[in-house]
Order: sequence, then structure tokens, then C-alpha cells
Amino acid sequence: MEILLYRVDGRLLHGQVVVSCVRNYHPTEIVVANDEAAQDEFQRTLLEFAAPPNIRLYILKVEETAQYILEEKLDRAIVVVKNPQDMLRLIEKGVNINEVNIGGMYHEPNKKQYAKALFVDDSDILTMQKFKEKGVRMYYQMAFQDPKEDVWHLLKIRK
Repeated sequence: MEILLYRVDGRLLHGQVVVSCVRNYHPTEIVVANDEAAQDEFQRTLLEFAAPPNIRLYILKVEETAQYILEEKLDRAIVVVKNPQDMLRLIEKGVNINEVNIGGMYHEPNKKQYAKALFVDDSDILTMQKFKEKGVRMYYQMAFQDPKEDVWHLLKIRK
């Protein structure tokens, strides 16, 4: 079992993720870990349309995703969550995550913009600080042809 990438992306699965992830990582599986998407038939259908036909797509609740990872039920997988809080839940369930790609956290009320697609609020920052405390590295990179940028530098927070 190999998890190739852990990514936070508010849109979960879309063309940019699919094309560049598949081209750069060659996964056999993509896991969308989000409780809402797992329970919403319409969202599930949209995500299924976005997935490449030759790659298995799992749309799971966060807790189910943690079980799949811990029980080594995945092969060469990319795991995508909607927000940092879902990623922290995976970590708290015992998933060993060394590095997180922040791909897109989009505009919502009360969120401040720090980069093109990096909008965060105090809750997001507190969650990301927990990543840091657990030794998880974070970088911002919307598309894989873009350079990796240090999240703390973008947020203007000292490491």
C-alpha cells in the first residue's frame, strides 16, 4: 500500500486535480474523504463523472477512509479532503501523514485571502498549527506545475 499524496481541496475532485495528479503520480485509486460527499447522492454522481475511467474512485466518510488506510486496503492512492479539519481527523484516527498539499481553500464568509486559492480563517490556522505540532509538513500548490510554497510563509506566521 502506498498513499502518494494527501491533498486539501475545497472542490475535492475536479479537472485540475485529476489531470495533473494522474500525470504526476500515476495512482490506481483516488479517495475522496468527506462525510457530506459520502452521504449525498448528487455530489457522489458529480465526483464519479470527474474521475478518470481507469482509476478506482472511493467516496468515503473520513472515518471509513482512516480504516481503509490503516487496514492497507488501498494500493497507489491519492487522498483528497475538503478542508484541513478533515485531514486532522484522519491524523487523529491514527493515519500517519508526513506531508499535506494545500491545493485550494476557497472563498467563504469570514475567510481572509493569502494566495490565489488560499482563503483561511482562525479555525483553519489553529488546525494547521496542530499539523505542525504533529510534525506534518504543509505546502501550497494549486496545480502540480506550480512551485510548492510554504504555507506558513504565505500566512505570514513564523515557523
